[in-house]
Amino acid sequence: MGRIHQIEYAMEAVKQGSATVGLKSKTHAVLVALKRAQSELAAHQKKILHVDNHIGISIAGLTADARLLCNFMRQECLDSRFVFDRPLPVSRLVSLIGSSILFMLVFMGMNLKGV
Repeated sequence: MGRIHQIEYAMEAVKQGSATVGLKSKTHAVLVALKRAQSELAAHQKKILHVDNHIGISIAGLTADARLLCNFMRQECLDSRFVFDRPLPVSRLVSLIGSSILFMLVFMGMNLKGV
């Protein structure tokens, strides 16, 4: 049986990342990300990013890929606020992310995101 190297690459990138945890109650939400000890030459990288007033994300894999997805999510949230004057529902944002990644894989031949 053949191997799909893109999937293996994405899975390995996530394994190499640090742990992240999100908790939600009726009134609060908490995102926690562990930073690995890096060499003194490495630059600090934020692991928790703000997307919209009601959405935040935590990065566990490749930060460059995650930042691309975060920018896409921010743009979709801004578009929703501009066009519909309301926040984008999380379920709709997840659907848009899936459609975008599928389009990039099938039609543009791009790699899976290692996030």
